[in-house]
Amino acid sequence: MKCVFIIFILFVPFQTFAIELPRSFEVKGQKAVFVDFIQADYQITYDMTQSKALVSATLFFKSKENGHPLFDLVEKPDFVSLNSLETSADVVASPDKTTRYRMLGTQVYAGELNKLVIFVPLTKLVKFENDQVKSAFWNSDLTDRRFLEQYLPTSFEFDNVKMSIAIKFEGGDGTQQVFSNGQVNQVSKREFHIEYPEYYNCSSLYFHTTPKDAIDILKKEFTSIDGRVIPLTFYKKASWFFSKSALESLYQESIDVLKELENDYGPFPHNQLIVYNQGLGGMEYAGATMTSKSALGHEITHSYFARGLMPANGNAGWLDEAIASWRDDGYPTREFFSGNVGMSTGGEYVRKTNTQAYSFGANFMGYLDFLTKSEGGLKKGLRNLVENYLYTPYQVSFFIEKLDQNFLVDLSSEFEEHTYSSGGFGGNFLQRDYDDKDHPIHHKLNPSELLDYL
Repeated sequence: MKCVFIIFILFVPFQTFAIELPRSFEVKGQKAVFVDFIQADYQITYDMTQSKALVSATLFFKSKENGHPLFDLVEKPDFVSLNSLETSADVVASPDKTTRYRMLGTQVYAGELNKLVIFVPLTKLVKFENDQVKSAFWNSDLTDRRFLEQYLPTSFEFDNVKMSIAIKFEGGDGTQQVFSNGQVNQVSKREFHIEYPEYYNCSSLYFHTTPKDAIDILKKEFTSIDGRVIPLTFYKKASWFFSKSALESLYQESIDVLKELENDYGPFPHNQLIVYNQGLGGMEYAGATMTSKSALGHEITHSYFARGLMPANGNAGWLDEAIASWRDDGYPTREFFSGNVGMSTGGEYVRKTNTQAYSFGANFMGYLDFLTKSEGGLKKGLRNLVENYLYTPYQVSFFIEKLDQNFLVDLSSEFEEHTYSSGGFGGNFLQRDYDDKDHPIHHKLNPSELLDYL
């Protein structure tokens, strides 16, 4: 594999985090450290003649401390170099054994800019047929290591990274369609280049390519309350019984949801909205979703809470699911509330969401709304968070602190009683195996279902 990727970086600033990074830890006498990825540029080549997809990744990062950098990539890489010297990228476990990462075999030093180059095959959710290809980056927050690291080398949820993807289709002569929540530029018939906003992290990016004749598309626009004209794209797999009214119905419902959310929380946080009408339930991305119609409102809500106001790790992931589920229920106010589930006790290394968020968490939000009614209610506090901390990765403690600053009521004690304690209902998060639990919104799709949706 030969990939040439030339990048010029001048005066790259050292990004400081608004949150506390996970603690470094020791692996066989070596210090593993979390670092700040500044830029990630990917080149993906889909070779129709070989039925292979190959990735070349060039990533720049800095570290706040000396040590061996951590990143993630599920697929085993073919080649890894750091600052032009070949190195290793072994899989290591977090101290609490809740997740795994890749650790570079070469040490870096605090404050220095580093260049990481990785070549890796792209094998997941890629289907070659008839000199064409279908490929997608579809995520899940209910299972460990199911964000962008399934497909590309990447950093973690706490890390905002400027990303780009250059795509080349080699062999064959079919026309490919590319859907993505970045700025998509078609360089030639067989080449595309995508630029993503600087605030994206490993859970933000939506990407799907398919033969042009394999899908039906409806393009519309929405005028935001801030005056922006936001492009809307609705699409689904083409079929002989397709009726344009199905996508028109999605469009009309999306308009209703967008107006509702803008009235509650302010202007839509992203520059476009993409809706792929497929699957049971849905999954959220920044200004995009693969979803059924029944889950559409829930997923668009996540463009505010999850992919707008961003959890920094899986331990904080329950908050946005609780908010979106509270919205699904019609924002009920709950005067009485009891029980304690350790949704906030997962720890700093956890990378998947506690499913108690959908029920217990949603009810807890209704209780917080009751406690804050005299000061405008919980939605007022949530709007303030969106207005002041949009695109900011947050931990549970940050979320509580900012809500407490909005209200005279001490909400921190309520979080402590109901989400840090775990003796009353549901058990301790780390002891509870919820991976096989299904949910009508975030239906867990198996590999064959996902391949079928390509």
